[in-house]
Amino acid sequence: MFEFEVDHSHLRSDHLPAEIIQQFSEGHDRISRLALLPWEEHCTECAMPECYQTCDLYAPRKDGKCRRFVEGIEVLAGVPNCLGYVVRVSFKRWAQLMCYANLHLVETPRARKVLKYHIALSELVASIPDAALNIRGRRGISSRLARRAKIGLFNGGLLASSHERPDLFVCEIYNPSEMSVNLTLVLRSQDEPLRGRPYQRLIVASPGFQRICVPYGDISPHLHPQKDFTIVLGPNILTPEQEGTELYFGLLSFVKAEWAPVAAKRAAAGNSAGKTVKIAVWDLDNTLWDGILVEDGPDKVRLRPDMAGIIRELDRRGIVNSVVSKNDFDPAWQRIKDFGLDEYFVFPKISWGPKGEAVRATIEDFNVGADTVVVIDDSPFERFEVQTANPSVRVMDPAECDGLLDKPEFSPPASDEALLRRQYYRNEESRQQFRTRVAGGDYRDFLRQCEIRICVVRADPSNVARAHELIQRTNQLNFSGNRYSREQVEQLISDPTKLALCISARDRFGDYGMVGFSVLEKGVAPRLADLMLSCRVQAKRVEHAFLVHLLNLCHESGARHFEALYRKTERNKQAGQVFDDLGFSCKPPEGNLYRFEYDLSFPVAEDGIIAIEAQDQVNVS
Repeated sequence: MFEFEVDHSHLRSDHLPAEIIQQFSEGHDRISRLALLPWEEHCTECAMPECYQTCDLYAPRKDGKCRRFVEGIEVLAGVPNCLGYVVRVSFKRWAQLMCYANLHLVETPRARKVLKYHIALSELVASIPDAALNIRGRRGISSRLARRAKIGLFNGGLLASSHERPDLFVCEIYNPSEMSVNLTLVLRSQDEPLRGRPYQRLIVASPGFQRICVPYGDISPHLHPQKDFTIVLGPNILTPEQEGTELYFGLLSFVKAEWAPVAAKRAAAGNSAGKTVKIAVWDLDNTLWDGILVEDGPDKVRLRPDMAGIIRELDRRGIVNSVVSKNDFDPAWQRIKDFGLDEYFVFPKISWGPKGEAVRATIEDFNVGADTVVVIDDSPFERFEVQTANPSVRVMDPAECDGLLDKPEFSPPASDEALLRRQYYRNEESRQQFRTRVAGGDYRDFLRQCEIRICVVRADPSNVARAHELIQRTNQLNFSGNRYSREQVEQLISDPTKLALCISARDRFGDYGMVGFSVLEKGVAPRLADLMLSCRVQAKRVEHAFLVHLLNLCHESGARHFEALYRKTERNKQAGQVFDDLGFSCKPPEGNLYRFEYDLSFPVAEDGIIAIEAQDQVNVS
């Protein structure tokens, strides 16, 4: 499952404590199927093969590709988990794990055999001394052929015994340090338009072992079931001092697993008698009704016996009902209407997002304590996930509903207020829905919620090294295609006729570090000679915010005309869209060189999506 066909090393069997090995293996006997994902080392700023000659960080492997992990992928064998091993990765700057992924689930016994043969054959391939052999510009041809065969075998589905969808994406990490490490997990479809809406999640690897389980239902809306997709996982290493960040990885895959005993144990611990219940949150499929709506269709699902009576009686007692379900909203809500129960549910959350988050939002909507909320759901996994995200929330299996009305926590004192409680929350729901309609819900609103901020400063000797590295690696958002040497960057900084700017960015999830470098030619009519941005901020409108900021600086300096140069290439052709978006006019192109112009008679309005933080006064005249 990992890239062992390239030179790598082995760790001693006693390298990790026995209790950590046990944690990597716990519960694997209840995994029935898993996807074989070919993980390999990758660079966030990859511009291969050009960067092999221009990047100061390039370190060749056996196959000539760049070594982005300090010692490659190091294997610790003999672990009694699904893989038979765990791996250690020490990340260099911009390093990440990446795979061309698939959803083909292989029965666990067969997967173990395949992985055993894979590691043995990889050992053989890695030992072939063909690193110096160059065939049409490619070195280490044995490793390259082995990689291609592995990806074809794993992603072709030849080993899969069924086509059922997985339950989870599982990420097992051991962090041996005393500091937490933030990693970004991104699953991106290669199919348009889903490519622009990847699944992205921040994973905080705290000291010690952790197993992160992401429900497949959270991921599936971002993927096309018949199209290729990629997965990347890596820390945000920004400085040389952070290089060598060390983590151990076990299972990184899609699985079918029965982890009910663990979930049931957690659920039982949370179901002890507590405060009187104020809010009852109901799942739909195989809970409120029998059947699964998206699979069986609306005509096949049937309301469970006595369920309508239970909901109405809870309502009469002043216990308000709500819904948290993984379904499409419109057909699910229509079926609730068909059963005559829609008036009883307030603040319903029907979507494909994590239920733990939906329950937390429900608690906030009702403005009640989490310990006064109970969630009724048939899935042990969902109950476990809800309690993991909301430890004080109580959870129940619908099988317990027969005696629900007799439980003391569901029998609050009778009052006149109880009869009005649902209407009170219904009015509050109407207020919130109005605010939501006013705020909208498009992609730009999502970007605003990310709270992106960019900082623009003059380039100086302290950031030359990072600027040079960025320049060597930018392609898709390189507006000129230039590749400045370090000496040329230093000359640009010292040139009084030019203004070199560095752009850094951060958002609510973390710090991107330096993501952009720009060169402005000063004068009565300032001209943007270069703009280069990291692909890490692609589709986040950073280029829009920076250009508006630059246009306004030029306007404030007295300039009334602005020009921008853009040399169109195959890889940066999407970058030029920003000039059309902002209303630039374009002169007739000279080959692939475009000259865009902007009238600075008036200041340029900002769209408010990204905040600008200028740390020093920038003189553009």
